[in-house]
Amino acid sequence: MEMPIAASLSAPKASGASHFPAREVLLDRALGVVLGGVLGDALGRDDGGRWGANTSMTISMLQSMVEGSDLSTDGERRMLVSRWIGWYRRGGQGVDASTLAVFDRLAELASGRTSNSGLRDLTGKPWFDAMRTMSEFMGPSGSSGSIARVTPFVLAYLDPGAESALVEAVTELTGLTHPKTVGEAASLWALAVRHAIITGEADTAAVRAQLEYLPEDGQHAWEEYIDETEQHLRDLSIPLRSDIGRAHVAVQHALVSLSRGFDVQSTLQAAANWQPPSHAHNPAATARTHPAAIALRSDKASVAAIAGQLAGAKYGASSIPTEQIAELHGFPNDMRADDLKRLVDDILERYDRWYQ
Repeated sequence: MEMPIAASLSAPKASGASHFPAREVLLDRALGVVLGGVLGDALGRDDGGRWGANTSMTISMLQSMVEGSDLSTDGERRMLVSRWIGWYRRGGQGVDASTLAVFDRLAELASGRTSNSGLRDLTGKPWFDAMRTMSEFMGPSGSSGSIARVTPFVLAYLDPGAESALVEAVTELTGLTHPKTVGEAASLWALAVRHAIITGEADTAAVRAQLEYLPEDGQHAWEEYIDETEQHLRDLSIPLRSDIGRAHVAVQHALVSLSRGFDVQSTLQAAANWQPPSHAHNPAATARTHPAAIALRSDKASVAAIAGQLAGAKYGASSIPTEQIAELHGFPNDMRADDLKRLVDDILERYDRWYQ
């Protein structure tokens, strides 16, 4: 009999928090978040199981944290972004528009410095001001890539009562590449995934319950977006709107995809097969030109990745067909799923405070 995926992780320990699931269940869900997100990223790219920028940048975060960085100081975040830029310079592809704009601005700042160490030397206020200025310049059109990169923080902040700390960590890092509104979307998604790992709940009611941890103005806006999502779960479509950002559209669509799925695989198929609602007079033009439709097409890998994260948290890694997992590979060094499992194990060992 084939060993369950989560069995490669650490041996169970006695639980010190009664509201947490059995450790083997939590491990299965935590690994499900990572593998579900990677599968979504790969499916959205449709490149034979090769994952893209979302996963490659997330792996850099996981590796930094395993090596001892909490990504909580300016210096640690500078090192991470230097890692990202090093990957990009070595041919990394598929970077979302917001992050790419920031990378280009940093390249201007580092004019004449072609090494990664040169970029690391760009310390202090000018470096971070450049990043944050560019991320805000993108405005609501800023892409949804940063939402797909919340997984490392979710795994690090599973402690009871860690919700506010999780929001702070996600907001700080997201703010380097994306505007504030995307940071709120990423924070809400991180909270939802964390909640699903702990409880197995992943519907709109569970997401709504996380709103209390967002800033007050963000709470009101997201109440509206979740209301709208719930109104359209039955007909399985979200009306296309031009007045909200791409990150919000991505979250709404990921939630609809989850409502259509009964496991990780079917959820990802729903996310990947999205078609925009037709305009009564010119359906083809709607699909080609509507800003939300364009956003979802260009952010397809991100949408599938975040849908896969939440589905993985709900159903666990053990629900994912092993043949799909075996196809996964990508940067760095043509990593495979087994390498991802080891990273998850290392992260949970390092941040295993809730079972101490």
